[in-house]
Amino acid sequence: MMGRLIGRLLIRDAGSATAASRSRALALRGVAGCSALVLLGAGAFTGLRQPGPPGAPPAAAAASNAASFRQIILPDLLVVAPAGLTSQQLTALDKITGVRNMIAFDGAEIKAGSRPVSVIGVSPSQFRPWVPLQTASDQHFWTALASGQFVASRSARTALGLRRGASYRLTGSTSQAVTFGAAADLGIGGVDLLVDTQLSRELGLVHRVAALISAPGAGMATLTAKVRAVLGPWAKIVSLR
Repeated sequence: MMGRLIGRLLIRDAGSATAASRSRALALRGVAGCSALVLLGAGAFTGLRQPGPPGAPPAAAAASNAASFRQIILPDLLVVAPAGLTSQQLTALDKITGVRNMIAFDGAEIKAGSRPVSVIGVSPSQFRPWVPLQTASDQHFWTALASGQFVASRSARTALGLRRGASYRLTGSTSQAVTFGAAADLGIGGVDLLVDTQLSRELGLVHRVAALISAPGAGMATLTAKVRAVLGPWAKIVSLR
């Protein structure tokens, strides 16, 4: 299990062209002390009972994109790059001795109506092995996410009063009426909602703002030093062991 991980992160407003314009608390998996994901827009939190966003993939395609997982991956490091991780950085990280698995994802704080919520944007099939086993085994949860709906942590569902099948106004760089699909334990303290990569782009989440790295055979000090050499002094690196 990961602890609470992102306390304060350098934040980019999704509606602005400038990065790192303001900061806000955001936590990922229960350890304090990392800095920064993202900030976005405004709106009113109301159930609309509308269909999902235009262009959502059909059920068969969604089920395929939410294909079953083969293993649970335990991360060793969380890295956060306020301006986003570049392709060159990701390639270099993947080549570090001992790194077996890595996943980068988008992130932001947006508005669900008038309520601020922390959101990450992921590829459902790729992110599925990184969550708790019970959630990874919930096919409905991943099919809903892959179909263009948003999903939530159990605590966010309760706090926001979300109803499955209802639509809610999510506002980042654009405002979208999006259907709520399911809730589960995300294993990520402080993250309220998950969206897929298409909706992430539409809402303006910061692209590849963070990554999880699994390197079970590597010494933590050596691994951290090599990651720091790739990312430079501005990235945040947090041990999850």
